[in-house]
Amino acid sequence: MIKVDPKTIPPAPIVCVVKLMARLFPRSRLPPEKEDDFGTAFGDKRWEAAARDDPLVPSDKPPTLAMAAAFLNAMSRLQRPGALARLELPFLALHAKPDVRCAVEGSQMLHKQAASTDKELRLYEQGSHQLLQDSPENTQRAIRDIHAWLEAHC
Repeated sequence: MIKVDPKTIPPAPIVCVVKLMARLFPRSRLPPEKEDDFGTAFGDKRWEAAARDDPLVPSDKPPTLAMAAAFLNAMSRLQRPGALARLELPFLALHAKPDVRCAVEGSQMLHKQAASTDKELRLYEQGSHQLLQDSPENTQRAIRDIHAWLEAHC
């Protein structure tokens, strides 16, 4: 995740308030997501149900202010000029264009700016944020691409 979809980030003044509040009340939590937002990450409702039932997936607990501030700071640092140019290791990036959580431009920026000479970006016309927890067809396509990349590199 290099760039969050702009529609999911609050206005700049709110981001500043969150960062300030994170210093004062780091363990306080953000307001909860709208009920239907959690499910937008999954292309298959069965995966959404499994995630909601998994005690290790905090679907009912929003992140703490400290975690939100750290996330926002990390995204900001990754988008600074030259930050991605230091990445020299081989990588495969997979991104579904319909992803409503992460902007496809972030993956494109990673691919374009990374110094690595062995890099690949796969953009999918269909799919969700969780490509490995998507419809069977989308999941299998992502697994095939990952498998082929690993076979070529290992």
